[in-house]
Amino acid sequence: SDSSRAVSESPDYSVSMQAVRHPLRSMLSTLAFALLCLNSCAALAVRVEGAARGGSIAKELIDRVVGTPRKRHRDGDQQDKLLIAKLRRNVLDALLPYGDPALAVSPDGRAAIESAAAALESQNSVLRPATRDLSALDGRWRVRFSDAPPPSNGALGPFVGEPFQIVDSRSQSYVNELGFLNGALKVELAADFEPSSDTALRVCFRTLRLVAFGVPLPAFNFPAGTERTWLLTYTDDEMRLVRAGVDGGRSTARELGLISEDEGQSADAYLFVLTRAPDAPPASDPISRFVNDRKRKQLKQRLLDACDGQDFGASSTDADADAIAAIVDELAPLNPTAAPARSPLLQGVWRVEWTTEAELLYLTKNGLPGIAGEAAYQAIRPVAVTTADATADTITNADTGTFNGADKAERTEAPQRLQLVNRVALERGNGLTVNSSCDPASDDSVNFRFSSCSATLYGLTFPLPPVGTGSFNVLYLDEALRICRDSRGDLQICSRAVEGEVDI
Repeated sequence: SDSSRAVSESPDYSVSMQAVRHPLRSMLSTLAFALLCLNSCAALAVRVEGAARGGSIAKELIDRVVGTPRKRHRDGDQQDKLLIAKLRRNVLDALLPYGDPALAVSPDGRAAIESAAAALESQNSVLRPATRDLSALDGRWRVRFSDAPPPSNGALGPFVGEPFQIVDSRSQSYVNELGFLNGALKVELAADFEPSSDTALRVCFRTLRLVAFGVPLPAFNFPAGTERTWLLTYTDDEMRLVRAGVDGGRSTARELGLISEDEGQSADAYLFVLTRAPDAPPASDPISRFVNDRKRKQLKQRLLDACDGQDFGASSTDADADAIAAIVDELAPLNPTAAPARSPLLQGVWRVEWTTEAELLYLTKNGLPGIAGEAAYQAIRPVAVTTADATADTITNADTGTFNGADKAERTEAPQRLQLVNRVALERGNGLTVNSSCDPASDDSVNFRFSSCSATLYGLTFPLPPVGTGSFNVLYLDEALRICRDSRGDLQICSRAVEGEVDI
């Protein structure tokens, strides 16, 4: 009744029920303990069956009162994984608008990066990364952001490179690599380090050299005392956060007048964000890499030029479509991104430049009565997953109706899923939006399921029934261009949208 509901929802009732629950829990715990004692005594008696039954009853009571220890531990671990995955993603999301590596970061962007980094640092579980757990630093890491002076931030003058750090804990050394022209030119800084505490390393710069087309040029030796302090504030298998500063050492940049006298003096003056990178591909002919890089850029430009003026594909003739498909066939083998379906580069807001998808072409070309079509966008972003969501039945494979063919136990290890939002923008703020959930099915394939659909027309928004599942293969992916072919064979060419271009 309404009166009983009002009583149950009142603060006094909640307090009284809390008071009742705690004695009840204590009583059950006491009873469980007594039965365990009886079971121990009964074990000495002849009637072993009764003793076993007493133990089973006691165990059942304890499990009901405080839960199964193994399950509590497993659920706690899963919640921790979900939290860490979300915090790591928050850091990368804060960097995303500024490129990879993130450069020319605005003051507001710096504040967002610092806030996300501090939240992740608060969850650091590697307590002795500079001593006992030093091997956690081993391997190849990509520098995603640094507010330290160039080239530590991934730039060298007006040129932006690909910055990596390769750490070898056994020799207590590392190499910073800044690659240009797809690795044809590299700047390498070699250094060694030793622990100064459980959480800090003292780093000593040794040499700096240029490697051109695989040929190392004579090295520059740093002056004695060119040192830094690294504060290892967060470390796990996928991401590292490092605070660094001169901390009493010499600075070549300062001595050359490139930075002010006070800059970088404290041990935590600069922040570095690094993510685990795959091992470097086998050495190949640097000239071939240089040629492929130039060919890739030329093909990308040819592709975008061919898509221009085609009304997203609605005005394309068969000859136009064949020409675009031929360029895609040339460009796809030059895809620079390993495992593109799992790459963070897949995420973000994308503008559809050209497609063969009939439904999308109809809307963008014809719009709706009295409302013309303007553009089409896709947003791919991570979504937080609860433990319940992670173990629930879901669909990613369009053919089998299962997520990656995995059972529930396997799916609980996946910390995140992705959301795919398709929006067809019509004039005067009208449009159609379709939401989907999706997961990588393999290194180059993503499966999705439509979850909701809505239309905004003449100022009114109303839901439409979403239907179906599907998949798409990522044929090509880099920082600016994405090419996919879906399970129906339709081709889609997208370029990354400019920040603020669309609200989706």
